[in-house]
Amino acid sequence: MSLPIDQEYGRRLEARRQTLADRERAQIRLSNVRLAIAGSAVLLLIVLGWRAGAPWLVLPFAAFVVAAIIHARLLNDRDRAQSAVAFYERGLARLAHDWIGRGSTGERFREADHPFADDLDLFGRGSAFELLSTSRTRAGEDVLASWLLNPAPPDEIRARQGAVAELAPKIDLRESIAVLGDGLRVGVDAALLRGWATSPHRLGQPAVRLALLALSVVTGTLLAWWWFGPEPPILVVRAAIILAGVEGLVALWYRRQVHHVVHAVDPASRDLELLSTSRTRAGEDVLASWLLNPAPPDEIR
Repeated sequence: MSLPIDQEYGRRLEARRQTLADRERAQIRLSNVRLAIAGSAVLLLIVLGWRAGAPWLVLPFAAFVVAAIIHARLLNDRDRAQSAVAFYERGLARLAHDWIGRGSTGERFREADHPFADDLDLFGRGSAFELLSTSRTRAGEDVLASWLLNPAPPDEIRARQGAVAELAPKIDLRESIAVLGDGLRVGVDAALLRGWATSPHRLGQPAVRLALLALSVVTGTLLAWWWFGPEPPILVVRAAIILAGVEGLVALWYRRQVHHVVHAVDPASRDLELLSTSRTRAGEDVLASWLLNPAPPDEIR
């Protein structure tokens, strides 16, 4: 890094903004392509009719699926570019002393009887915690608050300073970590993950799930025969309609359980994704430190 930090951040910010604009234009174009594919499928059905046109729907359907996959990747790239822009904007705001009110205040760590926390403005709006914290996990915020509230021995302080000196010039690494965790301000909640992992099954026994799977397969097969195959017997049509109605009743019966499972999985999945992809040297250093150095009972608890 040859440029001063503010100029380097400014240069990178402009580059990320250009990348963001390119990704935004590309995803808009691909959205129009998907709309055109869907329109061509409808036009095909109008011109050929359902019976004759249904087999030809394979081509626009396959094209739509491919376009959807590419579109999803473009949206992910756009989101990463947005996160990179926000990373450098936050960095420049800190360098310009314009960071107050833009970060986590750490109010949950405030201790009324702490001997120096309020005197040094460790927590709250415009606090040291708000200036220093770029954590994307509750565990990271806990560690930072512990460091601010509890004095450390000189050797540990020097080790932390060495880690800061090592990370300071590694802007690409710090950007990648920030982009990975951006948008997950709630962060990894260990209690939430434990509760999710130990929660009981809510969708019945294996036999019930197997029966529901068989019901879906049979219903799908009959509907496909009805729509795409030769003229089916009236018995097949009636069976398909009856089974589709049964599936609707099953969906209503399990709606509450499914709703609970889906809403429980969503935050847990985001936390697990963050944990599974956050493979950094800093994380390894923290784990090694925990293994090599005994901690006081309060910290262990």
